[in-house]
Amino acid sequence: MNILFVDKRFPNYGGIAMVTSMLSRQFVADGHQVFVATLLPKLYDGIEEIIPKGVTVIELDIPTWNIKNIRKLRKIIINNNIDVVINQWALHPEVAYICNRARKGTKCKLICELHGAADTTKMIIERNDKLKQSKSVLSKIVNSVKLWCCHTITKLSVRYVYGICDYYVLLSNGFIPELVKYAGLKEYSKVRAIGNAISISSEGFSYDYNKKKKQLLYVGRMDPYNKRVDRIIEAWEQVYRDYPDWSLELVGEGPQLPNLKQYVVRNSIERVNFHGFQKEPPRNYYEDAQVLMLTSDLEGFGLVIIEAMQFGVVPVVYGSYVAVHDIIEDGKDGFITSMPYSQDNTIECIRKLMDDESLRQKMAHAAIEKAKRFSLEKIKKEWYSIM
Repeated sequence: MNILFVDKRFPNYGGIAMVTSMLSRQFVADGHQVFVATLLPKLYDGIEEIIPKGVTVIELDIPTWNIKNIRKLRKIIINNNIDVVINQWALHPEVAYICNRARKGTKCKLICELHGAADTTKMIIERNDKLKQSKSVLSKIVNSVKLWCCHTITKLSVRYVYGICDYYVLLSNGFIPELVKYAGLKEYSKVRAIGNAISISSEGFSYDYNKKKKQLLYVGRMDPYNKRVDRIIEAWEQVYRDYPDWSLELVGEGPQLPNLKQYVVRNSIERVNFHGFQKEPPRNYYEDAQVLMLTSDLEGFGLVIIEAMQFGVVPVVYGSYVAVHDIIEDGKDGFITSMPYSQDNTIECIRKLMDDESLRQKMAHAAIEKAKRFSLEKIKKEWYSIM
């Protein structure tokens, strides 16, 4: 089988690119030929080293919606007898459009994957925040109209992409009714749910509580709209004095990072360690930490959760998206905090874990067992079933 991924930016250390990398590596190992067309240029020098062996990367042009990209993709599809195109940027109609035009007249399938909830996007979150911050009647009206436009564009995009693809893949069964209701789909026979697989190997790891450090951990992008890492630091600010032998470890970079560092310094918050961008997978951080924190307003699956769980890191996750309930059984292998976001609820959960050593160990073992459900071997079979 010959497979073409179309990704936003590849190679990259972001979640979607890591999923593309993981799947493409497995498909090559299974004897298939894999290509990746990337829409945006690389961010870091030397990042080409993480491209899986046997995978060919092709750069597309900016803007996405142009005839040159259609011709490039069509040439790849025809010259390499591509059997299936997997579009990893399903919410953007222009990407689906150029993929569909490029495969015209061939037997090539088009699969579009949505890496998030259908009814919540970064653009919608930003507009919601603007509306909440509106002080005058006029600004409220203007921001309400803009928010309505964002929702309308998103709904039309979902309907258009669903209409032209062979399969529309979501990350959780829980997203299916949300998608159907939100976009007003009359039928959803082409919708499938395939979760993410663990992308970091735990080979050689054996859980030993005595080797674990008293650390709370966040791994991911420092983003003020999606990830809301400020909530983690603010929760830590309320508890760190009561736990002098614990620390907060933050791994990653992003636009919110300078503000987060300033907040920590300005408020003299102790034992907060920023580790910045990591070229290598953050396995050593998972091996050390005991509690993972994730307080995002917008997530698709939360790959970092299952990565951490396989190393016995107990997750405390804001339940802002339905897929988290596919991963965590609240109170057994992690904690899911309630909506809307509550700092008190978050603090309550982390205090439970920091106060109770036996509970941490029990939940860590349960988390390790749960993570086994997201093996690449299982997930790849679900992909092959629609390819």
